Amino acid sequence: MFNNQGRNPHNVIPVQKGAFEQIATDDLQPDEQAQVIFDEPGMYPYYCSLHGTPKAGMNGRVQVAES
Repeated sequence: MFNNQGRNPHNVIPVQKGAFEQIATDDLQPDEQAQVIFDEPGMYPYYCSLHGTPKAGMNGRVQVAES
């Protein structure tokens, strides 16, 4: 679950295209949440294209463990 606690809209873009469904800018406005479902265990890097790049600024990663 991605939770926008800021005052600006954001998006969530996978660094590896197609790794997971991206969250478009209009889907994550301030005080809104968006859910992403990951099908496989692994490390999923992402970034906000409005405030960063895959290597700098607003970016992160989600680690998904086996269930």
